[in-house]
Amino acid sequence: MKYLHLQENIQRGTMNFKLEYYLLNSTSPQYIMQPHWHDELEFIRIIEGEFCLQLENKELLLVKGDIAVVNLEMIHSGTPINCIYECIVFNVKLLSSSNEYISKLLLNITSKKITIFNKFKADTNNITNLFNMLFNSVKERNSSFEIATIGALYMIIGEIFSNNYFFHTPLDYVANQKKLIELNEVLHYIQINYANKINLSDLAIVANMSPNYFCSAFKDIFKQSPIDYLIEFRIEKATSLLLNNDMNITEISLACGFFDLSYFIKTFKKLKGVSPKKYLTTTYINNI
Repeated sequence: MKYLHLQENIQRGTMNFKLEYYLLNSTSPQYIMQPHWHDELEFIRIIEGEFCLQLENKELLLVKGDIAVVNLEMIHSGTPINCIYECIVFNVKLLSSSNEYISKLLLNITSKKITIFNKFKADTNNITNLFNMLFNSVKERNSSFEIATIGALYMIIGEIFSNNYFFHTPLDYVANQKKLIELNEVLHYIQINYANKINLSDLAIVANMSPNYFCSAFKDIFKQSPIDYLIEFRIEKATSLLLNNDMNITEISLACGFFDLSYFIKTFKKLKGVSPKKYLTTTYINNI
């Protein structure tokens, strides 16, 4: 399957209810959304602040109340700006029905014949209210939240088709992904080797490009330099180790490819807003 190394392969919800809800703020692991894709539909709602969402070669700025839709197998990433945001990721098969009409509508989504509009502003009338109903249902999780959630999802899908909030996916869609395919091995290389010393030339060799062309191609797709991506990836790994490991900060720094502790602390604070030690303390207190 294309871009296999970018696939987020996670079990959502339960076997009978494949839907997961995430609430993220500046203390959350993976607060900065690294490039990835999945074969599920994803809705993102902005609670506070701003969120810069990168959808393959398109960039969207989301503000409080906005809703984003990430279509199936769409590579996406995001940078929160003083932001609190929440996500719902679900398998479209959750809405499977014996009704032939419903099945045909859903097939348009799962076969990627159509692409749902990626952004709905906070004041987009009825559909925004339906998205809010969905998020509230999932967050409250009362005794009947599953049926309320499925009902809200059906109403959202109905509203999308009733108001033509979609376009037919262009036939040349795959051709437009050439640069992404070329860069896939670079992302995989970073995922495997982030703990080692890596420079721009190393990554350009993996991409089989000259350093200048590689840097330009990478920035064109991901809207950040390869080295900035590498640094953010390392910090996200460090965040996970802080919360799920007994290693001290120096050991975590080395394990994530930072061989200068002061630089690691400075970079962590720049991206997370607090030092590693403060981050660990704050997260612990918030989870009590």
